[in-house]
This record gives sequence, C-alpha cells and structure tokens, in this order.
Amino acid sequence: MSPFEIVYSYKPRVPVDLIPLPMHARMSESAELFAQHVRKLHKEITKKISASNDTYKKLADCHKRIHEFSEGYYVMIWVRPERFPSGTVKKLQARGASPFRILKKIGSNAYVVDLPPEYGISSTFNILDLVAYKEPTVTPSDPFEPSLPIESEPLP
Repeated sequence: MSPFEIVYSYKPRVPVDLIPLPMHARMSESAELFAQHVRKLHKEITKKISASNDTYKKLADCHKRIHEFSEGYYVMIWVRPERFPSGTVKKLQARGASPFRILKKIGSNAYVVDLPPEYGISSTFNILDLVAYKEPTVTPSDPFEPSLPIESEPLP
C-alpha cells in the first residue's frame, strides 16, 4: 500500500486510466466495494498510527525529567532571552543564573523563587526553567597554588 493510496484512496493513475468513461446514473457495485475498501483502509491506518504514537510516547516518557522541589530548596534558573527585558541577556552570557531559594510551590509545575528586584522579571517560574543546584565539591583556597610539585628533567 503506497502513501498515495492512503491519502487519495486509490492507486496512482497511469495514462490508460485517464481515458474519459461514460457517466452512469445508477450506483455501481464496484463503487460500493471501493467505499468499503476505503473505510477498511482508514480503520487500519488509524490503528497503526495510534500504535505508533503509543510506542513513541513510551520511549519519550523514559527520558522525561520529573523533579519536585520543596520550599527552601536551592535551584538555578535557566536563562532564556525571551523571558528577560531586551538587551539584558547576551549571547555569551551564562545560561544558568546563580542559586536561588524556593519560597513557595504553586501547583505541581510552578514555583516562586527568591529573586532580586534588579532582575526585572517575575519571580514565578515553570519547573522546566529550574535546575537543581549542586554545590561545588571542593573549593580551592588559592586557585593559583599548584596542587602537586612539578618536577622537570633537563633535556639531553
């Protein structure tokens, strides 16, 4: 079964099929068979499409990120240029804003964040714009201090 047949309900025409035929006033048996064939075809295609959609949904749901944050938890905000006033977010700017504390949970997918007023945006965020904040594991006291002594050998 070709895609053309699925969309247009008949097989593609060839030059012999384009010859005009006389019109009949009565309903032919072949027309009824054709209508039944089209109904059956549409039912089969509908079943196949729904089965394909179910399979796709199962695979997509496996990778779905579901997070729930509680009040007092620290999160980072995913910075999107369309959310901030024009000209404040540049291309090379960091994509995540520093950690903020969650003040309140609204429903299952919205949170109010303790955002400073200089950001100039609403402090309510969708869960998709929030990322769990992970503190750095080791903070060096002096970043320029080498961790291991460097030993060098003279060149021959």
